Amino acid sequence: MKLPDDVLAFLREAEALRDPGLRINPLSVDQCVLQTERCREIPIAAELELIVLDDAGDSNPYCLITRGPAAGMVVHFCHDGDLQLCYPRLADFLAVLRVARTGQLDINDLPWRELEPHPDQARLVRCLTSYLRRDDENAAGLLEIHYPLLDATNLVVLRETASSVDFLIREIAARFLERHAMPVHRELAMWLASDSYPQVADPAKRVLKAIALLER
Repeated sequence: MKLPDDVLAFLREAEALRDPGLRINPLSVDQCVLQTERCREIPIAAELELIVLDDAGDSNPYCLITRGPAAGMVVHFCHDGDLQLCYPRLADFLAVLRVARTGQLDINDLPWRELEPHPDQARLVRCLTSYLRRDDENAAGLLEIHYPLLDATNLVVLRETASSVDFLIREIAARFLERHAMPVHRELAMWLASDSYPQVADPAKRVLKAIALLER
């Protein structure tokens, strides 16, 4: 496969930051190609056309998304299913690696940043809605990656997510509300707080407490 120019530039600059003791191990070009081809045997990775950027020896690489509304962003692609969209651009990931190298931070201690809502909310909503209505094992993971880009005032998408029959998807809604906690979310938080799954109910209860503090 042919790597994009911005990935080649990232790998060249990141090489100078290599520190095995901190598990900062950016890939060489050949390693990037090989590990990307292996990674894309996973359906979600193939759908998003991920490019693997590093190897910390824990099967949890940072990857560049190259397809879909999050294209150009960096995701922490964890083998246990915890998929975290971390940085809006490769340049931001590179800057954080520089900070980590200077501050002697392990790769697992990299500071992540809250992402801004996607500039094309209509496109994002179409994408999220399609994931919500898909009946396959990848839907929750794809939602988890893209959901942080949603405008927190979009109650239509939030309601559909909160009413999913899949508790993993309801959990995504609860944790999203926990990060934003606005008074407009009260009704949804009350609904989720009564969920039979603690991983859904507990963050929703924290949302209700946060809203109560805001309204004092």
